[in-house]
Amino acid sequence: MNEFYFTKQFRQTQFSKLVLFGCLTLLFVLKSAAQETPITYCTPTFSFPDADTEPITSVEFGTITNVSSALVSAETPKYEDFTNLTTDLQRGDTYAITLQGNTSGDETNYFTIYIDWNQDGVFSNSLATNERYQYTDPLINSTGTDGIYVTHDIVIPSDAVLGSTRMRVIKNYQAPSPDSCSSVATFGQVEDYSLEIIDTNSVYDVVINTPANVAAEILVSNGNLQLAAVVNPSTASQEVTWSIESNGNAISLSETGLVTAVNNGSALVRATSVEDDTVFTEIEINVNALKAPALTDFFEDFETEMSWSFSNQNQINKWFIGVNPEDSEEHVLYLSKDYGFLNEYDTNQSSTTHAYRDITIPTGATTASLTFDWAAAGDFYSGGWGDFYYDYLKVWMIPASFTPVGGTAISNENGNIQIGEYFVNQNEITTYVNDQVEVSSFQGQTMRLVFEWINNSSSGAQPAAIIDNISLQINEIDLCSPVASFVETFEGFTAIPEQCWTASHPAPMFTITGTEDKVIQVYSFFSGTSDLYLVAPAVSTIDGQHVLEFTVAAASDDMEIQIGSLASANDYESFQAIENTTITPTMGTTYTSGALPALENRQIVALKITPNGDHKVVSFSNIEWKTNTLGINNLLKNELQMYPNPTDGLVYITTESAIQNVNIYNQLGQLIATQKSQTIDLSNVASGMYVIQIELENNATITKKVIRN
Repeated sequence: MNEFYFTKQFRQTQFSKLVLFGCLTLLFVLKSAAQETPITYCTPTFSFPDADTEPITSVEFGTITNVSSALVSAETPKYEDFTNLTTDLQRGDTYAITLQGNTSGDETNYFTIYIDWNQDGVFSNSLATNERYQYTDPLINSTGTDGIYVTHDIVIPSDAVLGSTRMRVIKNYQAPSPDSCSSVATFGQVEDYSLEIIDTNSVYDVVINTPANVAAEILVSNGNLQLAAVVNPSTASQEVTWSIESNGNAISLSETGLVTAVNNGSALVRATSVEDDTVFTEIEINVNALKAPALTDFFEDFETEMSWSFSNQNQINKWFIGVNPEDSEEHVLYLSKDYGFLNEYDTNQSSTTHAYRDITIPTGATTASLTFDWAAAGDFYSGGWGDFYYDYLKVWMIPASFTPVGGTAISNENGNIQIGEYFVNQNEITTYVNDQVEVSSFQGQTMRLVFEWINNSSSGAQPAAIIDNISLQINEIDLCSPVASFVETFEGFTAIPEQCWTASHPAPMFTITGTEDKVIQVYSFFSGTSDLYLVAPAVSTIDGQHVLEFTVAAASDDMEIQIGSLASANDYESFQAIENTTITPTMGTTYTSGALPALENRQIVALKITPNGDHKVVSFSNIEWKTNTLGINNLLKNELQMYPNPTDGLVYITTESAIQNVNIYNQLGQLIATQKSQTIDLSNVASGMYVIQIELENNATITKKVIRN
């Protein structure tokens, strides 16, 4: 274990080291990732490195046109690397090179050109090798910007090695440069460029482009992305064949390069030259369309629709859903370095990636049971030096407003809750069980369940992470815990008190009437001089910014209603009404109170009914506690439409206003889903009445009833 720890800490070093700790001798065998060695070229030196530089000011060759500073100064670089500039040159063709420079007065300069035709990393100084072009025509008395130039034709050798090579341009005082590397110039300058050597019509490269070079990702279900391929050289046939090289369950691909999203995930698309099928290029396509939130109780075995989202982009190790590479029978969520072929991760490149699913937590939920099957060998150390984790899995519950980003680890901030600690050192599938997951901070909201994989750029053990059979079940629901808002139609009621609604008197003073469109009826009976109180569920938002809205279904003459708050549900003497807001109810009218003032320790909203006589009746329906948007809602209600209603599953919203949020409540007043889409899918809910609360721009809220057949 000691040897493992030190190897882990020092593995970036490129040599072996012997370290002594007292009597303990440890030998570290260190590794480096194998990689192709690029061609390197010498850095030129100068006869008088501190002297003023008399610069090259313009180089034109093929498609290269580079104009640089004409300033004669010791601050002007003596060597400039312009290898980011390149041009295609065909074997056997002739190209003119045109050069300008500043001679610093009436002086004579010469240009020398080196081109590494055989791509061996050496600029041959022998004229016989045809890598050195030395001109006898001088450059005399030029400022570098006065139009005086030197030009020469260069024939590209027929045996020049195909591909990228280096050109070096040297300007020297009084004589041609004596060498390409050492003491190359006196008072002059050196510039390097890249050249791409091609054969006539010989395909050497295929490049895939996206429209406006946007990221190659699709963020909409069934969305499209048109790919385009460019074959180099431009004189070659531009025809390519398109193919999916991995993870064909994420996308479909047309013969013209049109990609269509099928499921969330990452796929690899290849464009192959028709003229030369050994030349191709590939591009990664990421599909990440956010799906509608799932409802609790939640279970996922990955055998049906793939509704998870991923932060795979730009990460070498990616999440996939598919047949377990270690077990061909079941589908799982797993990590892979090769687009899902193996359940292995690349240990030589660091990555942080996430798989996540939105789940709605019902109002009143406090704790839940979370279980899932998992495996992840990873990399860690635990011993005398402490606990160190390098490659591991983490599990989070985070607000749905936070979107994980590949390459960035989630922190314990902004309401993010970590489940368990580090999931690591597990080679075989095991089951994690936590029956006391705290979910109260997400009640009535959409929570994002995240599986996060993190690894550094050194050794580690396989397999990478595997996840299956995720279950999130709510343990208990306290329906009477304070809520931020509510919409109550009384459709699920049979009596009062019920479902956190209470009253100051029993039946017959307070009853539920009706069958399909139920109302709560208040009847004075023989208590015409007594005040009657209808008490709503506790709320957490008596803050001066919320109002109570209700519809009067029936009303006797001369009754009066006030809206206010109570210190507790049965402390009627503590009732404090909104000032100057006494209502004389009229049947069929919808009323909106003023904003209830913020008072300390107040969480109870109540309606105070003064009968002013025996046998007086008033009935209420559609009572809603919401943000104060009086004056805005009435304007927006007229232009918002929902159809069809009743529905067999899908409901469509049309409105000219931007939709901020759509909350769906069942007959019990429980929030069962939250979304932002203008299409509501009720296919998977039971028949009955549902309340749709639509939050629009300017904090306006519209409430509609929908019947599910």
